[in-house]
Amino acid sequence: MATVLFMGVAPQDPNIDLPPNVSAQALDVGLNQSVEDMKNAGYQVVLFLPPIMEGINELEKELQKNKYDLVLVGLSIRIVPKHTPYFEGIVNTVLKYNPSQRFAFNASLEGTLEAAQRALPL
Repeated sequence: MATVLFMGVAPQDPNIDLPPNVSAQALDVGLNQSVEDMKNAGYQVVLFLPPIMEGINELEKELQKNKYDLVLVGLSIRIVPKHTPYFEGIVNTVLKYNPSQRFAFNASLEGTLEAAQRALPL
């Protein structure tokens, strides 16, 4: 089974900025639905929402323990300018542990499964 590390921001994290017009509740519901959609399509998914201030350290620990076929970085990390250094840190950290890592990037929570299928068809 194809494994996916789905990285996003925890809706309750006080150190994040949510994308425009997105509430914490909507983000939480959307993240869980995205995971369910990917699982139903045949992916083994780990939803990874570390506090943004400890995110890179937590990611390193995760990648030391587990290897993934795909790392999917959510739009909420990429769309908010303040999160750009975090996004760069994610990519660089993942490549440190797996230089040939396959990545996917969703354009919306509703498009998460499509992003996974585009990058790693089953």
